[in-house]
Amino acid sequence: MSFDLSRIRFDAHRDFLGVVMQQGRVQLDADWNEWVAQLARRLQAGSLDGFGGNVVPRITPDGFRIQASGGKLNIGAGRMYVDGLLAENHGAAPLAWEPRLAGLAGSAPLDYAAQPYYPDPPALPEGGPHLVYLDVWQREVDAVLAPDLVEKAVGVDTTGRLQTVWQVKVLAGIGDGTCATPDAELPGWLAATAPSAARLSTATGVPDFEPDPCQVPPAAGYRGLENQLYRVEVHRGGPLGTATFKWSRDNTTVASRVTHINPARDRITVESLGRDQVLRFHDGDWVEVSDDWRELHNLPGELRRIRVAGGVDETARTLQFDLALPAGLFPTDAQQATDAARNTRVRRWDQAGPVRREDGSQLLDLNAPAAAGDIPIPAAGTRLFLESGILVDFALAPAGGQFHSGDHWVFAARTVDASIELLDQAPPLGIHHHYARLAVVDFPDGETDCRVLWPPIAEGEGCDCSVCVSAEGHNSGAATIQQAIDSIKDSGGTVCLGIGTYNLREPLNVDGARSLRIRGQGWATLLVAGQPGTVLNIEASIGVALENLSLLGSTNRETPAILARNTLDLRAEHINVICLAVGDGTSAAIGLAGYALGAYVGDCALVAERGIVRAGEYLLGAELQVARNLFICSQRALSFDGVSLHYGNTRVAGNLMLGGNQAALVATGAVLPGAVFDIDGNVIHTGGAGIRAGVDGLRIRANEISGLDQRSGDGIVLEEGLDPLALDGLRIEGNRLARLQGNAILVRQRVENAVITGNTFDAIGLGALVMGEGGAAGVLAFSGNRCQGLGLAASGAYAAIQLVRVDQADLCDNQLAELARQATDLAALDAIRTAAVQRLRISGNRLLGIGPDRSGAEITGIHLLPPFDRALVQANRVERLGDDPAQKPLMSQWRAIRVASAAAGSPLYASPAQVVEGAQLSYLFTASQVFALAPRAADLAIQDNQLRSHASSLPLVLCAALDNCLFAGNRCQALDGNDQQPQLGALQGRTLNASNNRLIGREKLDTLHLSTQLERAIVIGNASSGNIRVLSGATVPNDINLCNLIGV
Repeated sequence: MSFDLSRIRFDAHRDFLGVVMQQGRVQLDADWNEWVAQLARRLQAGSLDGFGGNVVPRITPDGFRIQASGGKLNIGAGRMYVDGLLAENHGAAPLAWEPRLAGLAGSAPLDYAAQPYYPDPPALPEGGPHLVYLDVWQREVDAVLAPDLVEKAVGVDTTGRLQTVWQVKVLAGIGDGTCATPDAELPGWLAATAPSAARLSTATGVPDFEPDPCQVPPAAGYRGLENQLYRVEVHRGGPLGTATFKWSRDNTTVASRVTHINPARDRITVESLGRDQVLRFHDGDWVEVSDDWRELHNLPGELRRIRVAGGVDETARTLQFDLALPAGLFPTDAQQATDAARNTRVRRWDQAGPVRREDGSQLLDLNAPAAAGDIPIPAAGTRLFLESGILVDFALAPAGGQFHSGDHWVFAARTVDASIELLDQAPPLGIHHHYARLAVVDFPDGETDCRVLWPPIAEGEGCDCSVCVSAEGHNSGAATIQQAIDSIKDSGGTVCLGIGTYNLREPLNVDGARSLRIRGQGWATLLVAGQPGTVLNIEASIGVALENLSLLGSTNRETPAILARNTLDLRAEHINVICLAVGDGTSAAIGLAGYALGAYVGDCALVAERGIVRAGEYLLGAELQVARNLFICSQRALSFDGVSLHYGNTRVAGNLMLGGNQAALVATGAVLPGAVFDIDGNVIHTGGAGIRAGVDGLRIRANEISGLDQRSGDGIVLEEGLDPLALDGLRIEGNRLARLQGNAILVRQRVENAVITGNTFDAIGLGALVMGEGGAAGVLAFSGNRCQGLGLAASGAYAAIQLVRVDQADLCDNQLAELARQATDLAALDAIRTAAVQRLRISGNRLLGIGPDRSGAEITGIHLLPPFDRALVQANRVERLGDDPAQKPLMSQWRAIRVASAAAGSPLYASPAQVVEGAQLSYLFTASQVFALAPRAADLAIQDNQLRSHASSLPLVLCAALDNCLFAGNRCQALDGNDQQPQLGALQGRTLNASNNRLIGREKLDTLHLSTQLERAIVIGNASSGNIRVLSGATVPNDINLCNLIGV
């Protein structure tokens, strides 16, 4: 409805603060109504500025909460602020006392079909997803709509009311839309919420087609004889050519309630015909019949003309129409009484007779029998006369928009100066709708809450937020994250982010901050970069913490989503980062540059090509910790390469690393003296190498490293870092490596001191420990390791353990089982192979199941290449067969121990390392280097071993070019071999001692042949199935049968 006003004066652009009464002055309704408008705008703007968007106060946390159940919707009781307007759902029965507001309020949710301002809402759709949203606006309520506004003692209405109306509506079929989907990407949203594009301009003109000497002269402008407040209102909405309008000279204040409608629906009974002879209904007037149902459904009423002759019955208070009202539109009871709850009413409009354009041509005649009562809105630029010289001109902005039913404008006309209020492309005064998303529902029972609670602190997190930022406030620019950071970064504090999607037009910058925390709500707090590049820059800051938030970004260069440069006590906890690569760029989740002292990254999920990286020219880290994170990274999870320096305790522990087609973890910088780099308890599933490291003080402990597929590489690679000479202080212990296509451990750099112990290697494509190109060691201990199923991808020549250029090596208490069992195309195979190892101890190892059942290659359990100083092979068990009862070995070239230089033309091994004897020096050849080896008097002891061959054409043991050889306490057995002699051993050296051995060959074939340069060999205490012969001399004692048992 509308109010009986003199004019509407409020103009926000004039910034008036209030209305001041002056003494002895006449009071006008316009002054006090302007004050009310000022106050209302102040309240709305203050709420909007304070909340930064649409919010539900936490004091009523269920306000407009949507619950889907059994295909129905329930609307939670409480309040919500929509664009600063307060909408309140008072709830359903039972009523309960609200002491804070001192009133009764419903304590139960309201059913969708029982909304107070949405009678008979549309039926709910099925399935989903659908968006449930809130529509809020204000409407004018006068005594016609609310008769109780009339004070009975006075008998006339004195004031009207503004009412806030809300409706919960459903936008069906939003596809993949979510609460955070931008407006432009949500199907149907812009069409459902588009504001009116209507614009109106007013002017005065000279109606030359109305010559009347009694009228005010045309030059005066407004030709009326009374002061008026004109109202122009869109009747039927739509585009140009469809939309229509109507107008009133009294702001449609001639109105009345309708009490009865006759059965023929062409006569209505009203409560009042008017207040006087002017402000009343007359014969021939155009009137509009409507009710609350139509108004709240945004539908216009029915326009009808009162019959020209006898249309108004003063006695019966009835209005007779030329045309009946549609059936069923305005319900009545058996006595033809209207439904009082629907407030059926009628109001007068003043358009009548011919409607003319500015040039005098007629647009239509409203007195014609076929006239509908409304006026078509003509094309923009066509001005129409209303009356008394008043011209109106409609337009759309933007072009292509639509008029909305109910759009209206008012302007005053004054006789004192023949003027009217001039409007220039003015938007409507109303109706202005405001919208808020409530939930995404999937019927019958699923819903996702879209509401934002205020204040936006996390539930259960306490009250330690210095600044709170909501997604709506940030996205609107009213209260952004950057503004919050800048406001407290110098003094310190906490920026709390609510649930929602925060669209970042440019990166967030934290520069020079002190004790700053940015905290969100986990996955539900999402920061989305609007362009490729860094999402968050942190520089020259102390005590910055990132907690419980998610970031989504992309990069077209090598820029991380989070870049921290020159930071102290940086903490990132429970954050989720997804960074995508664009074009040729390499994406990274977190980049550390400059110095990073006391940095901690924990309990995070990082999805990018690279997880945590050195960014920039260098990284100096101290007490850096990376713990309990999830890395899903296609290239590297952790990459500290290049100039990466670490001090104190650097710890990478408890992480899950997936992907890594280059390497899951790369640490090839350097640690400062006394520092430790600890890689502990990580689970690594890699498509490339597991760990590539090149730093001192390295501790690799209790990690699970396995290959993802056939593309996986080596498990642990020791390579050159910033120190080109050697690695030192290395310990690899308690790790489990499985299903890798390369080596379990590959050494490509000299290691001064290394301990490799207690590891398990299972289903490895190549070797357990292999020194490749550049590999060497000072002191190396490889002990207590369990190696099972090695050589799954072996081909050509192969070694399970290969040591090259080692000063001192201990291989103790290891188990190597099932080596290259399916490799039928091998050129050569060694379980253990050493070259240029000065001092060597091989003790307590179990070598079982060495080589395939069928092979033409030479297969050796332990293969030592001279020269060396001293080698001890003690208490080992070396057997061709393992624990597999299905093994059926065929005749092959298999031996347990070989100590001899490689024969000319022998095949290269997997990591080439060959020793070639020269006239004075020996030479070690690798793939790209040659090392001269000084001659050494090789001292070898083979003691207390258990050696067994099956179906072999070679002696079990071959030792040549030795200075001294002790072969004692061994148990040697050859089964199913051929008749080649010796069966068990061929020993050659300057001095030989074969003592206390148990030698078991086939039948009575020779078991042991000795060749000594001194022509004497000690042979004592042996028990042999065949003869023991000294080929180049005699035994000591002379009678071999005196001190040995032969033929047993």
